[in-house]
This record gives sequence, C-alpha cells and structure tokens, in this order.
Amino acid sequence: MRCFLWFKDFYFVKTLDGDSYKINVNKPIWKISNETKSWKDYKLQKANSQILGRNWTVWFCNEIPVSDGPYLFKDLPGLVFLASDDFGDYDFSLISLQKSDLVEDYFPTILSKNIEITADKYKKVYKAYTLDPAKQLRNGIYVDDSGLKMNLTNGVSPEMVKE
Repeated sequence: MRCFLWFKDFYFVKTLDGDSYKINVNKPIWKISNETKSWKDYKLQKANSQILGRNWTVWFCNEIPVSDGPYLFKDLPGLVFLASDDFGDYDFSLISLQKSDLVEDYFPTILSKNIEITADKYKKVYKAYTLDPAKQLRNGIYVDDSGLKMNLTNGVSPEMVKE
C-alpha cells in the first residue's frame, strides 16, 4: 500500500491491490505562534494544529515562501522544516533543500484513475484486503508495486498463494 498527498487539495491517494482511492481530509487549521528559533542558519516560526486526531507542532520558514511540507503540513506562509506530534511517535526534519529543474511533479500512473471514497468506506475496503490479500492472485491477476495489473494465463497454483 502506498500513500500520496496531492499538493493543491487536502486528500490522500492510497493505493491498494491495484486500485487507487482518493480520500478527502479536512484542511488543517493552523495556530501560528510568535515563537521563533534558529535551525541550520534559518529562522523558523512555530505553528500548531490538530490533524486526523493528533496534535502537531511544526516549524516553518518565512524566508522560503512555499506553502508546503511533508504529510499534511501545508497552507502555512513558509516551507515546513520540522514537524512532530505530541506523543513523540512522529518526527519530520528537512534533510536538504535544492533547486530542481523538473517542471512537473512525478506521480505514478496508478494515481491517474482514482476511486473517490470516504475514509470510513476505505477502512472497510482495507479490512477486506487484509482478510484476503491474495484474492487477486488466486483469480489470476498479479499487481506490481506501481499498480499495474497483469493477467496470468493459467492463474496461480494454490501452493504458490500459500507461501
């Protein structure tokens, strides 16, 4: 399973067994603090938000007016350099920053055809997949990491699926 976040809107695209699902999420409401700190020669400013039931603290840089960052850390007046949750389970740090000549963003082909679905319905789809992850394979369909589906002429033997 892979998870991508589309840049302009707030939704996940999760791929599962050859299909991609578009799941809308609420746009974060940021509380921007006056607190600042220096980090690797940059002046960062603090912001907090609750995202998907978890409290997050991020540090963004007004000197780089790009409203982007990892995960759902977007829609701030500068690039997000650091982010962590209150439980200490997650901690993001910007490792490097470099200019790119790429004109377009890269997204795998599977993301071009999304199935719009609610988060609750996706949970049901995911649960069904975890209960029978080899269903497609038993039906003679192999799905690679990019989501490409390949029909196997003679299907797959039961012994192969069990391994």
